[in-house]
Amino acid sequence: MITLSEAVRLFECIGAISLLIQTIEFLSLSAQTGREGVWTWSVQRKDLAHANPVTQKIFDVLFEDGVLRGHLWLRLLLISSLFLGSSSGTSVLIFTSTVILLVRWRGAFNGGSDFMTLVFLTSLMIGNLAAPFLGTETAWTVALWYVCVQSLTSYLLSGASKLLAGRWRDGQALTYFLDGGIHGPLRAGSIYRNPRVAIGCSWAFMVWECTAPLVLISQQLASIWCAIAVAFHTCDRLLCRRADADVTVTKGDQRMRWMLLVPHRRRSRSLVTARAPAATTRAATTASRRAD
Repeated sequence: MITLSEAVRLFECIGAISLLIQTIEFLSLSAQTGREGVWTWSVQRKDLAHANPVTQKIFDVLFEDGVLRGHLWLRLLLISSLFLGSSSGTSVLIFTSTVILLVRWRGAFNGGSDFMTLVFLTSLMIGNLAAPFLGTETAWTVALWYVCVQSLTSYLLSGASKLLAGRWRDGQALTYFLDGGIHGPLRAGSIYRNPRVAIGCSWAFMVWECTAPLVLISQQLASIWCAIAVAFHTCDRLLCRRADADVTVTKGDQRMRWMLLVPHRRRSRSLVTARAPAATTRAATTASRRAD
């Protein structure tokens, strides 16, 4: 059983690790992509054709190579400060930085990962900005419950969307997903082409995802559920063997860590003094990728 102050520190540190990995990936990507291709800003900026000239000019400056690299290095410094504790300033700055990067990559670089990044940073802002009005303990309790509910519904909606899709219930969607151009192809003799194996795995995924709300019963049950989540996301990484799976393991699975922090905590009497916060057939598959 952990105290609220301990949960907040774990929350900040786990989030910082995930954000550091994400930012290092952005830096690596910037170094590996040339000046020609669909990824260049001269192509991507066409999405801002509706914006006024001033807004377009601002983003043109922000996405110059040197400025973007400087932004990413500054982002690394701000994220590193989370290991010492978050503040209203750092949480707002990192959130703004994230929105800018989402604009650069047309709204999403890796959908589920980006979504959870925003959820994490929104929670940080709630905890810090609301503290002067609600009190530190109440503000951080609300912040952690916010990210916990977002994580729970992420898994629950993914499992429910699969249950409603016939091709997930009969195992066809799993084989299709693993054999797709991004994640496959599966070997001719792969066990995942066996209908019984595919059905078994599909139903295991669906039942597990739909039982996410059970973590609220007890912290012990939450620990067991999250241990299964580690195995699930590790298997996802090993089977997919692609960059987006790397992000899922290193970032997306922070959802289950968040759920472990909130339920059944002891009330902390010393949060204020111990830590000051100053310092988703394809349609069904696409709908479910937010949690896979």
